[in-house]
Amino acid sequence: IKAYQFFEDLEPELFKKCMQIFNHTGAVLCEGQQLDVNFETMENVTYDDYIEMITNKTGVLSAASFEIGSLIAGASYEEAQALYNFGKHIGIAFQIMDDYLDVFGNQESFGKKHAGDIYENKKTILYLLALENANEEERKELQYWYSKKTDNIDKIYGVEKIFRRTKV
Repeated sequence: IKAYQFFEDLEPELFKKCMQIFNHTGAVLCEGQQLDVNFETMENVTYDDYIEMITNKTGVLSAASFEIGSLIAGASYEEAQALYNFGKHIGIAFQIMDDYLDVFGNQESFGKKHAGDIYENKKTILYLLALENANEEERKELQYWYSKKTDNIDKIYGVEKIFRRTKV
C-alpha cells in the first residue's frame, strides 16, 4: 500500500505507466517465488531453471525499481529499458552473492541464519554447481541431504563439506 501511495502524485500518463510496470512486476515476482518453493521438492532443477527463478524474483524487482525511477526522473523509453536491463542483471548478481553468503558469509554482518538455504533445501547456485562437480558418492550424499527437511546440524556440515570439496 505504501508503494502505491508513492505513485499518487504522478501525472496521469506517468502514473499509468508506473502502475503497469509495478503490477506486472508483482505478478512475475509471485511466479518466481512459486518456482523457488517448487524447487525445494523437485529433484531435477537445472541451472537455467535457477536463473529463471532468480530473474523472476530479485532480477525483476531490481529492474522495475530502476525502470520506474528512471521514468519518474524523465528518462526516455530507451534509457528506461537500458536501466531495466542493468537492474535485472544487478538483481541476478545480488542473488548469486546472497546464496554464497548464506553458507560462507560472516553471519553477524549478514544477519541471516547460517545455511538457511540448506535447511530449506533451496536449489541455489552452490547446490547446482556442487551436483555438477561432485563425484558419484558426493552426489548421492548431497541428494540424500536435500531429500530431508531437517535442522540436523549434520546436514549442514555434510553439505558444506561437499560444497568445499567441489570448490563451489
